[in-house]
Amino acid sequence: MPGLAGICGLLQAAARGVNLPGLKKNADGGATLWFGPKAPTGNETNWVQTMPGKGYNLLLRLYGPLEPWFNQTWQPGDLELVN
Repeated sequence: MPGLAGICGLLQAAARGVNLPGLKKNADGGATLWFGPKAPTGNETNWVQTMPGKGYNLLLRLYGPLEPWFNQTWQPGDLELVN
């Protein structure tokens, strides 16, 4: 079924949350999600599988954004390529 891997990847990403058991959190309380065809060693619980040669979309959903979002003094960071 075309696109199934992308849909599954989005569902996996959406299911990840700060209260998900096993999710590794950063010192600031946030979490780093890893996207790729293979899980990075030590970060398997924060990994969303992608399919080589296939594209995917990334969506940021904010619940109850604060003033810095509205006055544009806060922006999410760019995606970073990690080798």
